[in-house]
Amino acid sequence: MLDGLRVNESLKAPDASRLGFRWIEVTNLDTSHGRAALAKVAPRVVALELSADRRTILLEDGDSQLLKELLRHATDHLDAKEIDLIRQQIR
Repeated sequence: MLDGLRVNESLKAPDASRLGFRWIEVTNLDTSHGRAALAKVAPRVVALELSADRRTILLEDGDSQLLKELLRHATDHLDAKEIDLIRQQIR
């Protein structure tokens, strides 16, 4: 699913300075964009920190499909209330 996302240099990376849910972190991924040490999967954008040069590229996920898929798999690990709060923020 990640390999289908396109680079969009006009996007902004997820903001860590604000309170509340911002992204889900996924580590050590092999992608078509290169090996990523870290992916921050946020509403409508995925920030990939590439392992080779620590460069960050921003991928456009307009419908937040990757984030929705990760949330689907997180239901056994997160409280239902937390899941609902995150889903409200990605609508």
